Amino acid sequence: DMGFGVMLETSGSTSTLLGAFFLGMSDNAAGTELDAAAVKKMFAGGLANVQKQTQAKKGDKTMMDALIPAIEAIEASTSDDVKEIMTAGAEAAIRGAEETVNMKANFGRARNYGERSIGYADSGATSWSCMFASFAEAL
Repeated sequence: DMGFGVMLETSGSTSTLLGAFFLGMSDNAAGTELDAAAVKKMFAGGLANVQKQTQAKKGDKTMMDALIPAIEAIEASTSDDVKEIMTAGAEAAIRGAEETVNMKANFGRARNYGERSIGYADSGATSWSCMFASFAEAL
């Protein structure tokens, strides 16, 4: 049984990528009031900066399985309400994290488990989905 503790230990690169995400967001933020367009630009900038740091794609059982759908949902939202936009992002991130259960890990230390990584949600994807849920709830 891999257990939750082991899954938490597999997300060694998460802090680096979290830093890249927030730097990318800050580089794309302007002004003091965020409207819908500004929020979309900021989150897209965050994702773009993360993608410079990692080769991981959707389907590799990493945080990208939560992050990419979240940003896609944020960008696709037609709402002008930032809370609605963030809620769409959070819902997509949570679905993405849930989908990692059936995936085999291709990156990080989790890949050492090979087939045994199937059946567990990726800890990085799960923590990013929680973060997006927090963003939505905070508004």
